[in-house]
Amino acid sequence: NKGKNKGKSNRNAFSENKMNYEKRKETEREIRKLSNRITKSEKEIERLENEINTIDKFLANPEQYKSELETKDIFKTYENFKFKLDEEMKTWEELQTELEEVQKR
Repeated sequence: NKGKNKGKSNRNAFSENKMNYEKRKETEREIRKLSNRITKSEKEIERLENEINTIDKFLANPEQYKSELETKDIFKTYENFKFKLDEEMKTWEELQTELEEVQKR
């Protein structure tokens, strides 16, 4: 009778190890996925910051960039970039928080 119980206990240990392995693999997948999204978000933040800096140069030297500033679209574009940057920063923060939560598991 003890022999049968030992076989069950080995199977249970094997099942538990397999479940732990699967859980660990799922966590690793989530971490990779979030890390990739964070990297994409960081690249987008950098792109938007560069766009804003370019327009800032125009605004800081109105005589030098007179033709670019004559169009009203530059101000709409500037505001649009600022808005997108704020949104992307929020997304990045949410992803970072989510990543930290997954890593705690």
